[in-house]
Amino acid sequence: MNVDATLIAEAPALRPHIQKMRGKIAGALACDVSCISIKATTNEGLGALGRGEGMASIATALVEDL
Repeated sequence: MNVDATLIAEAPALRPHIQKMRGKIAGALACDVSCISIKATTNEGLGALGRGEGMASIATALVEDL
């Protein structure tokens, strides 16, 4: 029914790519793009993510059995 995702990375800037990512996920799940929410944030320079050594994501999906 919907997906809510948060991407955590210091670089690259993800905001310019969010609409395309929403479209790709919506296509893969055969749902409307309005059902996909993606946000991007940084780790404020803390830990390995803050040093740019990696990226992380947190996602939640609400699935309905038809």
